[in-house]
Amino acid sequence: MLRFHLNGEIDVSSRKISFIDDPVSWMTERFELCKSSRIIDFGCGPGLHTSRFAVLGADVCGVDFSPRSIAYARQQASKESDATPTSRADYLEYEPEGEYDLITMIMCDHCTLSPTQHAAMLGRFKTVLSENGRG
Repeated sequence: MLRFHLNGEIDVSSRKISFIDDPVSWMTERFELCKSSRIIDFGCGPGLHTSRFAVLGADVCGVDFSPRSIAYARQQASKESDATPTSRADYLEYEPEGEYDLITMIMCDHCTLSPTQHAAMLGRFKTVLSENGRG
């Protein structure tokens, strides 16, 4: 699965690189993301989006249940000057600390959740979203 995530030429597990770069650029502009922004990405996989947000200097956290994806994200982040924290966790049970200005769940995971899980996830988002934050 990780191999498919990392292949920027196909739309299988993740999207093509241009499909990743375009929404990150749009979100950066639309939500005025900057060095003081706090961003959390649920279902971050190998950190393809979180690493791009980290380049802004934002405080970024990625959450995913896959040990291989999280290991890869951590390895890549350690090569960068601004490391991206990641957590290996089931995001349905993960309790983030603090508030975030942007909460993302980019790979359509919410579509696979039951109505009960979906409501619980949105409720959790609501508790960690900053006053002017977006989710």
